[in-house]
Amino acid sequence: MLPFKVFKNFIDDDFVSKYLSNDGYVEASVTNKAGTNAEKNDKTRRSRVRFYNNDQIPLFDKLIDLYSKYFDEGEIDYFDYQLTRYDAEDSGFFHMHDDTVRSNTSHIRKISCSIFMSEPEHYDGGDFIFRDYDLQSIRGWNDKYNCVMFPSTGLYHAVLPVTRGTRYSLVCWGMGKNPDYKAD
Repeated sequence: MLPFKVFKNFIDDDFVSKYLSNDGYVEASVTNKAGTNAEKNDKTRRSRVRFYNNDQIPLFDKLIDLYSKYFDEGEIDYFDYQLTRYDAEDSGFFHMHDDTVRSNTSHIRKISCSIFMSEPEHYDGGDFIFRDYDLQSIRGWNDKYNCVMFPSTGLYHAVLPVTRGTRYSLVCWGMGKNPDYKAD
């Protein structure tokens, strides 16, 4: 059994038209291995991002319902959201990584989601892939409006370079209490 789920037509045109914008993006950063700070590193990631909180994006109930049906990674208190733009002009990509939070924080990522917001004919490349799975048999799983949900820890994934056009995705992380958290 695959450790991730694909939900087709998770969002619709109204959602995309409300949240997809070309304004307000900043260059994406990556967290260092110690989890202590975010750094710009275009050898690791080339994309632009906008952030939203749980109150700004009305997906909590829908995401938590699917999470409850298919996953058991612990209680989820809220979701963080990142709208990501990968442009062909700089071969936008994100190298192989998992979404583990490696720092002493009160909440950690328990579940990750990537929601595809672009028409496949508007860009080339930019495939979302998992390291340990040959996804040739999953047809159309990177299609517009689909959502892939997976555990944040240990499931390595990447976005391949975009070679034409622009690819948009909404990345969501289900946040829950960190059992190892120790307040200073």
